[in-house]
Amino acid sequence: MLDCEQVFLKAPHRIGGFNLLEVVIASFIFSVTAVAFLGIWGLQARSV
Repeated sequence: MLDCEQVFLKAPHRIGGFNLLEVVIASFIFSVTAVAFLGIWGLQARSV
């Protein structure tokens, strides 16, 4: 968390907009997290 904030503060010119690669990585991580969460929730609901 601190490392990301330090890197973010060292590059003030990138605060205004997002890089395309950052958007792709963020959406990929979000989709993987959502699929994993739904899968775990489905298994728990099925076991109950």
